[in-house]
Amino acid sequence: MKGVSNKLLNVAVAAVFAVTLVAAAGSPVSAHQAGSHAGKGLKTLRWYGLAGTATWPATLDPSQITDSISYNVANQTQGNLVRLAPGGAVIPDLAKSWSVSKNHKVYIFHLRSGLRFADGHKLTASDVKYSLTRALLKKTASPVALLYDGAIKGAAAVNSGKTNKLSGVVAVNSHTVKITLSSAIPYFLKTLTYPTADVLDPKVVRGKPANTFLTNTCVEAGAGQFVFKCRNHKTDPNHSGFFPSGRTPSITLVPNKHYWGTKPHIKLVMVAIADTQTNYKDYKAGSIDVTAIPTADLSAESKSSQFRHFKTSVTDYMTANQHSDSVFHNVHCRLAVAYAINRVAINAKVLHHSQLSTYQVLPANLTPTFSKKYYTPKKSAKAYGSEKWTKYDKAHGIPYYDPKKAKKELKSCPKLKGGYQVVIPYQHTSVDIDNEYGAIVAMLGAVGINAKLEPLTFNDWLGVVANPNGLDKTGKGKVDITENLWIEDYPDPEDYMYSLLDPTANYDIGYFNNGKYNRLERKANHTFNPGTRARLYQSAENIALSQGAWIAVGNALGFALVKPNVHGLVGSAAYGILVPKGDNWSNVSV
Repeated sequence: MKGVSNKLLNVAVAAVFAVTLVAAAGSPVSAHQAGSHAGKGLKTLRWYGLAGTATWPATLDPSQITDSISYNVANQTQGNLVRLAPGGAVIPDLAKSWSVSKNHKVYIFHLRSGLRFADGHKLTASDVKYSLTRALLKKTASPVALLYDGAIKGAAAVNSGKTNKLSGVVAVNSHTVKITLSSAIPYFLKTLTYPTADVLDPKVVRGKPANTFLTNTCVEAGAGQFVFKCRNHKTDPNHSGFFPSGRTPSITLVPNKHYWGTKPHIKLVMVAIADTQTNYKDYKAGSIDVTAIPTADLSAESKSSQFRHFKTSVTDYMTANQHSDSVFHNVHCRLAVAYAINRVAINAKVLHHSQLSTYQVLPANLTPTFSKKYYTPKKSAKAYGSEKWTKYDKAHGIPYYDPKKAKKELKSCPKLKGGYQVVIPYQHTSVDIDNEYGAIVAMLGAVGINAKLEPLTFNDWLGVVANPNGLDKTGKGKVDITENLWIEDYPDPEDYMYSLLDPTANYDIGYFNNGKYNRLERKANHTFNPGTRARLYQSAENIALSQGAWIAVGNALGFALVKPNVHGLVGSAAYGILVPKGDNWSNVSV
C-alpha cells in the first residue's frame, strides 16, 4: 500500500514509503505557532518518501489512503493499536498487549499508560472507537475503510449510513478496547495495521471535511513517531504551511515529543521528486541521502558499498476490463494478451534482472515453496522462466509466453483482430516502466494486437486503478486494460486474492466474477489451517490466471543506494522499501 495500498504502488520508488509540538493541556498550540523551532539541532535525513510525485501526496488523511506515497507519510506520523515490523510480523504500538477469544471473534486490546496525541491531548480507548467509526462513516467516503475494517461487527451498517454507532468496538474503560468481529478470520490483526485504523485526535478532526482538512492543513492529529514541522499559516498559505510558497513541495518531519516510545534522533526531509531518474541524479549530486536505482545502473552500482538489495512483495501485472461493453469481456482477447508477453525477456533484458518473471498472482514472499528460488537477481529469468514452471502452467491452463497460442486466441477475438486500438494507461514515473510497457506494446504488435501507451502522472494513474467504481462505470474515459502494481498492505494472501479479485472488493476494477473462484477464495479467507488455506488459494489463483483476469508480468526486487553516514535502515518485503530496523526511527542515525 502499503502495501500500493499498500497499496497501489508508485513504481518510481522500487523502494519507498503529527502534528507538531504542543502545550500539554487545554487547546493545542497550532502548527504554525509551535513548528518554527521544531527539530532545531537535529541531524537531517533527506529521505525519498515523496519520490514519484512532483506535486503532493494524494492524501494525508488515513481514512483515504490507497497508495504507497500517502502511506509512507502516514506511517511516520500516525499511531495505531498495532503495526507491521519490517519482517511482516504484527507488533504492539499504542496497544501494549492483546488477547483473542477461543472462537477468534473477540479481541481485547490493552493500551499503554500515559498515551498522548502529538498535540498533548490524552489518548484513550474512546479515541480508538471514534477513529475506527470515523473511517467507516458514510460521510467520510473512505474508498477502502470497509475493505480493511469491514470484518468488525456493525462496520457495514455504519458504512452504508444506516447508523453512526459501530457496535463491534467498545471502550471498556479508558485503557481497554474490545473489538468483536462479525465472523472469524485468521488475518484480522494484519488488516488492522492499515492506516484506516490509525487513531486521530477527535478534538482536532471532528467536524472537519475528510481528506481535504488533513491533506491541506498542517495540524496536530496523530500519535506517531514524527510530527510535521509547519510554517506560519498567515505568511505562507500554500498547503497551510507545509512548505514555503513558490518552492518545490516538501514535508519536514521532526520527533514527536509525546511519542510513547524512544524518540527519533533525527528529522526527515522529503522533497517531491518526479521520477526515479531524478531521484538518482539528486543522490549523485549529494542533495538526497537515499535513492532507488534505475535498472540500467544496477550492474555498476551493485559493486558500491552504498548498494542495498532486498525482497519485496511488489507484483507487476495487467488488469483487463471484463465489463460487458469492453473488448476484453471476451476471454480470448485477454488470453491473447497474456500469451503474447515474454516475461523472461522483459525482466532479463529490459529491466536488467530487477524483478522475477512470474506466472502467478501472489508474490514469492507469500508462497514459501518458491522461497529457495526467490532472491537470485542475476538468475531471476531462470528462476521463474524454467521448463519446470512452463509444465506447471500448461497443466493448469495458465498463460505463458507463446506467440502461436496468442495468435490462436486472437482469432476468437474478432474486435481485436479487426484492428481495434488498445490504449494502455500507465504511471509515467521512470524510464524503466516506459521501457517495460514499450516492450509489451511491441510484443502485442508482433501477434497482431494494435496497442499504444497513455503515460500518466502517478496521481492521474491512481484515478484509473484506485477508482472504487471500476474501470468503466460511467462510460466516460473507458479503459480496456491498464498497467497495474500492488504491494501488500499486510503479508497475507487475502490482501491479493480478495482485495483485487473478489467482485465485492472495490479494487476488483476488472469486473472479474467467477463463481468457483469466489467460493474457493472466500473459504480460504475463513480457514485457519495454513496448509488447507494455501491449497484453496492456489486453486483459486489458477482460475484467475487461466481466465486472463490477472495477467502476471513480474515480482519486483528492491534496490537502493544509501549514503555511508546513514545507519539503521533495512529492506522489507512487507513495506517494499528501506525502513528503520524494528520499524523504530530511534534506530536510525545520520
